[in-house]
Amino acid sequence: MKSLFTLLIALLSVTAGFAQRMVDSAFFSNGVLQSYGHYDSTRQYWNLYSFYKDGKMASVRKLEPVHFQDCDSSIAYNPNGQIAWILPHKEGGYITGKFEEFYPSGKLKCTGNYYRGFKTGTWLEYYPEGQLKTESHFLLTSADSSFNRHLTKADYETGFAVNETLSWGETDTTVALKPDALYFPIHYTFTILLPQKTRVWTHYDKAGKIIRRIKYNTLGKKKPQTQRSYK
Repeated sequence: MKSLFTLLIALLSVTAGFAQRMVDSAFFSNGVLQSYGHYDSTRQYWNLYSFYKDGKMASVRKLEPVHFQDCDSSIAYNPNGQIAWILPHKEGGYITGKFEEFYPSGKLKCTGNYYRGFKTGTWLEYYPEGQLKTESHFLLTSADSSFNRHLTKADYETGFAVNETLSWGETDTTVALKPDALYFPIHYTFTILLPQKTRVWTHYDKAGKIIRRIKYNTLGKKKPQTQRSYK
């Protein structure tokens, strides 16, 4: 299938004060700018911006120059201009900070915190109309906070490591994310780590009525006697 855009990379060196900058650009097949990035050697990071075909902003990222890892929160926008999600920066390659995802209407869809790739604390998910849908809780241990090893196949099989995908905007311009290309995918996949489940996980219907509760013990196991449906 013919590519939906052609990648044009122009390496330009310009002087702004004492700062040396390099600029990379990519364009859709019709010549419309798809992404633009510049490197500031003084601050030592890339500012990268991507756009929809109509010129509206699609995403904003700030990357460190060696491994192209995010060094600040990344923001993606829906075609209507509303924020699609805010993904926190990476600390040593691991996502750390507050995550927020939004519906195209601008209403909050999901929010919670990451610490070095782990979900931690309370996570909340909402219906499109704004009502609370689920409330879940994660307990980060001292062993989790010092986690530093390569993930294995077993980590994914046991559910300790999970690939999450964020989608936004138009699907007909989907491209693969490559570390050597300064353009952005409409689907962004990253790995998260799931620590121990804790407290009571609650599911609500749109009227606010509890439809399910699951209580976890100190080992992260379900307590069967507390699992029931609320009809």
